[in-house]
Amino acid sequence: MSSIELKNVCLDYIIKTGSDSIKKTAIHLFNNFFRKTENKSGLIKNSSYRALNNINISINKGDRIGLIGRNGAGKSTLLRVLAKIYKPSIGSIDIHGKISSLFDVNLGMNTEATGYENIINLSIMRGITIKNAEALLNDVEQFTELGDFLNNPVRTYSTGMQMKLAFAVATASPPEIMLIDEIIGAGDIHFMEKATKRLENIIEQSHILVLTSHSNDIIKRFCDKAVVLDHGEIQFLGSVSEGISFYQSMVAS
Repeated sequence: MSSIELKNVCLDYIIKTGSDSIKKTAIHLFNNFFRKTENKSGLIKNSSYRALNNINISINKGDRIGLIGRNGAGKSTLLRVLAKIYKPSIGSIDIHGKISSLFDVNLGMNTEATGYENIINLSIMRGITIKNAEALLNDVEQFTELGDFLNNPVRTYSTGMQMKLAFAVATASPPEIMLIDEIIGAGDIHFMEKATKRLENIIEQSHILVLTSHSNDIIKRFCDKAVVLDHGEIQFLGSVSEGISFYQSMVAS
């Protein structure tokens, strides 16, 4: 059964700072690596920033979680921890279920390869077998309406065409756990209507949804629970209506 459990999860970003110029830093690193020279104090200093702090949450099959918070509150970071892109500095994560993320959908796209080749490659990167990826070709063809362009290198596509292709692949096979960082908001009206309907369908089929959005309407539409984050900490966990009210009061105070 699909589930997610985070216990005392913290994530620290390491920030490298220094008073010397980049050129001097590069020279120092070269000397230190090749000549084994003595380190000079103060050239490079490491500091850390806690992006997530003491996150404790259990998410079970059927849950539709909306992450709410200011910019920099930790929403996207938390999603990337769930997607296993970031490893927590402290704490434990227990995830059961196949994960699919709807952020950085263009990641891994080969612009020199054709549209058809990218459908296969992007699908494989998402953990789909070659056989199942080939079975998705017709679905992606119909959704993107790219026609003969799918035989051409992706470098010949417009930005919108590339986005259509990547989105189509990312939503072609329903996952058990769907992670979304802001609902797709680009493209012509016809595509947006198709994309929204497709997204609704895949969300309905998924076991768990976790999404971030600055739109209360999106949170209300897709979620049944809300998590309010501030400075990397959970401030509220409960119903969507209460979560939105809590966040509005927090921002106003």
